[in-house]
Amino acid sequence: MEIFYGATLGIWTIGLLFAWGIWLWFPTVKSTTLAHDVSFSVLIPVRNEVQNLPGLLYDLANQSKRPAEVWILDDSSTDGTAELVRAWQTNFPVPLHLWHSDRPENSPISPKKYALTALMPQLQTDWIVTTDGDCRVSPNWLETLAGQTPNRVFLAGPISFLPQKKAWVWAQIIELASLQLTAAVTLLMKIPTMCSAANMAFQRATFPGYAGNAHIASGDDEFLMHAYQAQFPGQVAWVKSPHALVLTQAQTSWSGFIAQRKRWASKWNRYTSWFPRVLAVFVFLVNVATLSALVTGDYHWLFLRWSVEIGALATFLAFFGQKKWIAQIPIVQIFYPLYVVYFGLIAQRKSTYVWKGRQWD
Repeated sequence: MEIFYGATLGIWTIGLLFAWGIWLWFPTVKSTTLAHDVSFSVLIPVRNEVQNLPGLLYDLANQSKRPAEVWILDDSSTDGTAELVRAWQTNFPVPLHLWHSDRPENSPISPKKYALTALMPQLQTDWIVTTDGDCRVSPNWLETLAGQTPNRVFLAGPISFLPQKKAWVWAQIIELASLQLTAAVTLLMKIPTMCSAANMAFQRATFPGYAGNAHIASGDDEFLMHAYQAQFPGQVAWVKSPHALVLTQAQTSWSGFIAQRKRWASKWNRYTSWFPRVLAVFVFLVNVATLSALVTGDYHWLFLRWSVEIGALATFLAFFGQKKWIAQIPIVQIFYPLYVVYFGLIAQRKSTYVWKGRQWD
């Protein structure tokens, strides 16, 4: 047993040191006015976001680089979302379109994938940018993305959660920082693993669609990134800039948290690329090894792993102006192995969950 967790945690720690070094070595991108001739369509799939959408619309109306147009893709909202968008259309500085999904309720196609695919023929801009109705973006968000479009076909941007004082939320912020660091480093190494549709941009003319994964509720972002990488290796990039950060709402209920993590876990074994699958299995084994070391009391391996993790995550959080969460990292580290093992196991069996009022399996 000691050989198992010693070797596993040792390899993980070396990998973390390497990833930390890659993050520090890779330069921060700059906002630029040189790419202002790139035209953006911003697509925002929503379902009952009437409370959150005004904040995002305000941010988009005040961008240093204005989009050519903004599309609200309404997925059968019942809370007045459509009326809200119509009220904003009058004085919005760029065309603000409201598109109602005609996806049948019994359709096997994911709502987001259906919306993006159905709308694509109506768009004429160079690039498509996606985010979610509950997000907030910085004034230089689109300008920063525009500066990275030359010689690229797909851009993945950083995300985090809107800050709250609740322990439930700051634990999710730290967890997401760990996932984002992995996403950033693997993309910087040209072996992409994960990204988020809350902060994603892709070249319209080369949109590959969702053949083979349209029925999976999640993955409108990662499957698309992997398709671009397969077709255009080396032209997929992660945008390392605090100006590119998008903040979204954390899950505030246990049921919502469980459903979201089931949705995330449901796609890991559907990847066609080998590296994300291997990485997912290794992360699971690392956390099994961590629990084993805790049970046997062999804490020096844990100290080694956790020390490097704290340093890497602290650097990442500080880069995005989130230093106040650094002191909470050790607390999350104690409980995180149980969480990873639990969701890693339930991902192996067929289970249903409810997301945005719909049941998925």
